[in-house]
Amino acid sequence: MDSPCRLFLCAILICSLLAADGLLLSRGRAFNKWPDTGQQLCYDNELKEDGSYQEDYASLPTCPAAGEPFYGQDAHYPMIPRDYTRLKNGDQPAAEGEAWIMVRDNVTGLVWEVKTDDGTVHDRDNTYSWCDPDSETNGGDEGSCGDGTDTADFIEALNNDNFGGHNDWRLPTIKELSSITHAGYAEPAVDTAYFPQTAVYGRYWSATTNTATASQAWYCFFALGNTYHYGEKDQLFHVRAVRGSSDEVPVPHFTDNGDGTITDNATGLIWQKCSMGQVWNGETNGCDGTAASYSWEQALAESEQLSLAGSDDWRLPNRKELQSLVDYTTTFPATAFPGPTEPSGYWSSSSNVWHSFRAWYLNFAYGNVYSYYKVENGSETTYRVRAVRGFQSSQPFELSVTWSGEGSGRVVSTPAGLDCSGEPCAAEFPFGTFVTLEAVADAGSIFMGWSGNGDCGDGQVTINEAKSCIAVFRPTHEITVTVQGHGTVEPPGPVTVIDGEDQLFTITPEEHFHVVGVKVDDEEKGPLQEYRFTGVAEDHTLGVEFGLDSHVLAVTLEGSGQGRVVAEPAGIDCPGSCSGSYAHGTPVTLTAVPEAGAEFTGWSGGGCLGTDPCTVIVSEAGIEVSAEFTYRFPWSIYYPLFFSRPPAEEEEASP
Repeated sequence: MDSPCRLFLCAILICSLLAADGLLLSRGRAFNKWPDTGQQLCYDNELKEDGSYQEDYASLPTCPAAGEPFYGQDAHYPMIPRDYTRLKNGDQPAAEGEAWIMVRDNVTGLVWEVKTDDGTVHDRDNTYSWCDPDSETNGGDEGSCGDGTDTADFIEALNNDNFGGHNDWRLPTIKELSSITHAGYAEPAVDTAYFPQTAVYGRYWSATTNTATASQAWYCFFALGNTYHYGEKDQLFHVRAVRGSSDEVPVPHFTDNGDGTITDNATGLIWQKCSMGQVWNGETNGCDGTAASYSWEQALAESEQLSLAGSDDWRLPNRKELQSLVDYTTTFPATAFPGPTEPSGYWSSSSNVWHSFRAWYLNFAYGNVYSYYKVENGSETTYRVRAVRGFQSSQPFELSVTWSGEGSGRVVSTPAGLDCSGEPCAAEFPFGTFVTLEAVADAGSIFMGWSGNGDCGDGQVTINEAKSCIAVFRPTHEITVTVQGHGTVEPPGPVTVIDGEDQLFTITPEEHFHVVGVKVDDEEKGPLQEYRFTGVAEDHTLGVEFGLDSHVLAVTLEGSGQGRVVAEPAGIDCPGSCSGSYAHGTPVTLTAVPEAGAEFTGWSGGGCLGTDPCTVIVSEAGIEVSAEFTYRFPWSIYYPLFFSRPPAEEEEASP
């Protein structure tokens, strides 16, 4: 047989990420990217000399070579390498030794909550009943919803707290939850370097309802990585929240290649259409005969020896590859795979590392991931077999970057390999590598985003085929904004505008201020409330001046006497100039000066009273103040004309 790493898929259809809502996603169907199981050791099914089972975690000293018994198991065929990033608040990567609160799976793109042992909402010991009030996603039974004691309350608490800087946390589907299980570990079956404080024997809820029984939901047993469909929704299990999008199921999900093989357009795997033991009929494109059952050792060998559709690199699928075929919206069988599938167990190439005398299988009645004895009571256990090919990790693929737009910039990759400015560049990366592309625009340019291969959209590319990404840069121009006085211009300057686009500025004076004038490139435009630059092709300046509002203060003279009113500051000298314009808030002192023969008898209006000088705060338009002057009769002049002397004086002069 040729090297199992010789042939690969010529194309893997990875669909764009969608929001994690809707019935299919919540029930575990829409999840396409599967990291490696993590199993790196090999196992057999031998018993001890006394017939007892091997000790826990017993493995072979070395993995068998091609052609030897037990060749073709999980460790022989690595998939996309596991890759995690520890995150602090706001998705900031945590440096070595720093605390972290989230973990990003760089293969699936999902971000996971990290459990704690501190008594908070994240505590590893917290358990909840299952609750989903949304009839669109709860499978027809909302579960056991309490007051702060159910999964919906837990998720709501995280989102209300904006945990990690996000409010889109949710319950994971059963496939998402299974993606972080590690087939190389047990008790718990997870990489505790990234997922600490995982309950060793914890049962963790998923968002996936049991299609056959709506009062039940799927959960994952993290001691080993088993999945179970019969968790009653009122039971109290652990929860690990997740955020991010899962993949949409492509249409069509499967393609019948007409040669006895089926391509899964989600994962890119090519599957044997018929179960092992059946024979593909080229005339009917059907499967003749009955599916046979094989021991685990036989399943490995039969898959390795299979030659079908011109290919001889077939193998037994691992635990996660088998689970990728499950459709949790149906049962008996729990798959939409177009080839005949028995609603029973199918062997995987993965062993149970805790009890290495067991191997993992997929029960297609419901979609459970279980393990069972390879040999029980002296007899080999037999299950069905469906072989698979493709999706290996040894062959590198080229990732290239080209340019679009009139702007300029630089693109670098992590891990290193790409570093280019202006000219196309390319580098090869191992299969399964998660490459992050960083685009940095030059001065006078802006990076607009990625196009090209559908996996390039967020600048994070999974290497599973040759891919080309296009970096789009466009020229920019700067509009400088200057402001005098009290008011705002939105957006404030300087503003970078993409070449050829419009830019609107809104001009708003503060209260009691007004726009005095607007200048564009030193050209007066008048007292505008907004200004739009259209088709910007060069740099511009925008200058705005705000001035304080002014109001008129008016004085009227009343009464029979004569007099005048003067103001400080100047502006009113009445009669003559009986009104003046003053800036908002100016204190104006009015003083009344009566003429000879008159007296000032008082103010009215504008808050003025009495006869003393009055200070008016000019805070609004239309303030009027009246000054009353009264004529005073000149007794000192006219009294002697009517009386020769006062009567009292005449009496004093009598003898």
